[in-house]
Amino acid sequence: MEEMSCAANLSLSMYPGLTVGAMNLIAAHANEQLQQTYLPNMVSGQWSGTMCLTEPQCGTDLGMIRTKAEPQDDGSYAITGNKIWITSGEHDLAENIIHSSYAVTNNLSCSNDARRAVM
Repeated sequence: MEEMSCAANLSLSMYPGLTVGAMNLIAAHANEQLQQTYLPNMVSGQWSGTMCLTEPQCGTDLGMIRTKAEPQDDGSYAITGNKIWITSGEHDLAENIIHSSYAVTNNLSCSNDARRAVM
């Protein structure tokens, strides 16, 4: 199905593709409460997702990102930094758009992958 939709309209097929990527991030790293809040709405298509990766100083070299995520006492993260080119970042195809951001944290309780992937 993905191959057919990409062949028909690559630009439009990016919307569900980015949503699947954001869903995979949530499924792998979010707590149960966040998974129950976000995943059913994203699977149904009511909500869509993006991935905020690119920064002005590094382009697609994610090893050079400067966006930081600092853990807060309530379990959330304070995120500081700049992102550009947020594909699917604004549209009317869904009632809510979930932005997942790639950031660096010094939280040593996380795996190396999770230290860089923060919602």
